[in-house]
Amino acid sequence: MQFKLFLVIAMLTGSSASASAADASCPLKACPGKISNPYEDDHYKFATSSRVYKNKQHYVFETCAQNNGNKILDFNWLIPGPHSWIPPGCATVSSRLKSTATQLDGQVGCIIYGNSGLTTRLEFLPHESDKDMLSKETPDCVASTTADIQLQDLPPSEGSETVDEAVQVSGEVFAPSLSDDPDHSLNKIAYQVLLQNDSKKGTFTHNINVQVSSAYSDETTQYNKGFYIQPPPSVDYLYATDARPVGQPIFLADEAKLSFESKSPLVPKLASALYEILSADGKPVAGIWVPTLIEAK
Repeated sequence: MQFKLFLVIAMLTGSSASASAADASCPLKACPGKISNPYEDDHYKFATSSRVYKNKQHYVFETCAQNNGNKILDFNWLIPGPHSWIPPGCATVSSRLKSTATQLDGQVGCIIYGNSGLTTRLEFLPHESDKDMLSKETPDCVASTTADIQLQDLPPSEGSETVDEAVQVSGEVFAPSLSDDPDHSLNKIAYQVLLQNDSKKGTFTHNINVQVSSAYSDETTQYNKGFYIQPPPSVDYLYATDARPVGQPIFLADEAKLSFESKSPLVPKLASALYEILSADGKPVAGIWVPTLIEAK
């Protein structure tokens, strides 16, 4: 399967200064649903939640992290997300679309948090297709990475799907444009994803709109050195208007529109592809799960 990518980019703007945590511009202050995992150590204090609900013809497996401490929290829940630098008093949600609501009970997943890469494992509601990824995680999370979870597809026993209606996902993550200066380069990255399959035409389009803005209400207190988005290596695509080699990160300006077009799989399945957000110095600082279609195995 090959993808054509069309990229529209605007110019970046930004400024340098300091910012206070109280001025954070948070779309979400607290995790929705019931908080199931309050967590605290000597340096950080946060809570997480997990829930499953139906959205049209699909099910949303949602996980959330809420920063209850007094410093920016670098948070990466490896399997379900979110991966975000969360300001104090803010929360970030990760939503993965599935075709069934079948869950695995009593499961915990690895979390890497804090600037020094602290680890813990907390309970969440995984989909049955997460079973293999969960089995690869280690108790201390040291050897656990996102390398094996770039693309999540549904079990073959579930068969193909009819995805004629538009599938939409939106959300926000926070990330520093310079990984070694999160206090002064923290930005909010809002995204909207639209997946449309035309079964009669035999093609589908996959659009990602991204808006980058200051994480704080006083924009003069922050600067933005730029971001890149890294499509997962397991996705086969071609650049249509970019001369860089396939697989290279794509520069994100304050507003960017990415549009994929591809031939529809013969036996389609809804999947979740992880797109990493890279800082200006090339460090993975956030990630978003994007719905896409893959060939059923």
